[in-house]
This record gives sequence, C-alpha cells and structure tokens, in this order.
Amino acid sequence: MKPEIKCVIFDIGGVLLSEGIEPVFDALNSKLGKTIFVRRGKLHSNLLKGKLNPDDYYDNIAKKTGKTPEYIKSLYFSTYTKIIKLNKKTIALAKNAKRNGYKIGIISNITTPVKKVQEKWGIFDIFSPVILSCDVGLMKPQKKIYQMAIKKTGLKPGEIVYTDDRKELLDAPKKLGMKTIHFRNAAQLKRDLRKLGVKI
Repeated sequence: MKPEIKCVIFDIGGVLLSEGIEPVFDALNSKLGKTIFVRRGKLHSNLLKGKLNPDDYYDNIAKKTGKTPEYIKSLYFSTYTKIIKLNKKTIALAKNAKRNGYKIGIISNITTPVKKVQEKWGIFDIFSPVILSCDVGLMKPQKKIYQMAIKKTGLKPGEIVYTDDRKELLDAPKKLGMKTIHFRNAAQLKRDLRKLGVKI
C-alpha cells in the first residue's frame, strides 16, 4: 500500500514566484554593460549559503563596476521587484492544500537580501517548515537540506511531495524517498498532486 501524502513542499523562485533569479541577473548585467552577476559564481554561492555579508557582496560588485555599493544595492532591489512577482495561482494552491489538512513547507536556495524582500511580501507566513539556504548554510541539491526538511515535518519521506521548477534538483529528494513533481505551472501541479492522491 502506497503511503498517503501528508505534506507538500515548494521551491520559491519559479514556483511560488513568477521567475527564478536568472532574468534579474540578465537585466542587471544588461544595465551594467558587462557580466557581473553570475548565478553559479562564487560570490553568489557564498551569499546563498549565508557565508557572505550582503554589504560585502555589494562592495565586491561595486568594485567590478566602478559604481558605489549604494547604487548597486538600489539597482539590485529595483530590478528584482520589477521582474519578480508572486505566483498567485501556486500560492492559492498551497493555501488550499493547507485548508484541506496538509502540511505545506518550503525548501529554497535564496540569499539574505532576497529573503528580506520576500518577508515583506508575506511569502513565508503560511508555510512550515521553511528551509532557506542562507539560514542553514546548505544548498540544494545537497541531501542534507532535504533531510532537514523531512526531519522538521516529522513525517516519513514517502509522505512528502516536493516540487521544483529545476528538474536537476529533484534527484536528491527522490533518492531519499520523497515524491517529486517537476513544476511547470499551477494547473499542471494541481493535476500531478491529484494523481498522487492529494485532495486539492
């Protein structure tokens, strides 16, 4: 007998939000006229793991551009908030799952500055557990970040389904025994959750 799903865990960028960080970095690099912001770069990676102070991050970027740290910080936030929007359909789906008695959680690779924006948007308010790379010093696809989420739910891996827009980040949770869904849009997620027996 298949275990009953009791928890749905969401990624943030590209799932609960309209986009991941890539279009923000593309826009920033275009405005600066050079490739400075790199998702897989060491600076951003250290910021994602909470190993780099945000002010030091802006200082480093400023030195590479000849701009002031204040300008870079302002440009970053204005560009981010212009491009990134809440994915209201996915958030409504999460709220519906919670109303139907399911636990809903988050596992996300995000930086401290981005976390502060998302806190203002109230994105974390309805979710538990909320596992963020900048808080725990771990990043997807490291197994430990998924294991941490499993432990915090108090459930068996097979009772949890995790959804992410990046397919390569589904291998580790799948190996741990979690159910996984490659997210493309809210309607598809709803169909795939129902196939797993989630009442939504």
